Amino acid sequence: MLNFSCTMAARASLAILIAAAVTGLGSAHAQPSKDLANCVNQEKISSADLRISACTAVIEARRETKRDLAIAFNNRGNAYADRKHYGRAIADYDEAIRLNPKYATAFDDRCEAHAKLGQLPEALADCNASMHFDPNDEDTLKNRGFTYLRLGQLDNAITDYSAVLKINSKNSEALYGRGLIKLKKGDATGGNRDIAAAKAIAPDVAEEFARYGVIAEDHASYSVK
Repeated sequence: MLNFSCTMAARASLAILIAAAVTGLGSAHAQPSKDLANCVNQEKISSADLRISACTAVIEARRETKRDLAIAFNNRGNAYADRKHYGRAIADYDEAIRLNPKYATAFDDRCEAHAKLGQLPEALADCNASMHFDPNDEDTLKNRGFTYLRLGQLDNAITDYSAVLKINSKNSEALYGRGLIKLKKGDATGGNRDIAAAKAIAPDVAEEFARYGVIAEDHASYSVK
């Protein structure tokens, strides 16, 4: 997730896939190379539908190593998640993790998908698994903070959100989530300050949180649906 509108961009190294996509070895490999390039989406220009199609072609060709197939499954999962097809995304993350059980990004992305579906115990388990392999990842900390927020574990949530903001002080989701918790705890000044900062960075942040069940109420508290 790096923001709710364009979430789950893969953060793992894609050097092998990129090299294969760019190089190509003759006309017989031209189409697989194009599919690889669109699946990897290094320039962030491929649409979700194109990424799904391209990653599917890469997966079905079965020419890549298990590690790179895991990346292809994860990238296709990200594309499904961008379409808000979270069930299909989770199925691809499952396969990515089966192929590479130490794939921190896939655990994190599956955490996010579970959290957005309200499957909070599963989300928390996945975020914790991701952090076992990459304990200081900004995105995983943010996703776990959101999961804790929805679970009502406010102290844990604010700890994760504050850790995110030490890494990136302009992370709008962490600012907004921390602001809501401060309001809930009676710190209206601090809460409204964080929320205002979040909205200055991402004007639709409140609507995105509301979409996934966290509703701000009269600048004084919030509810979880």
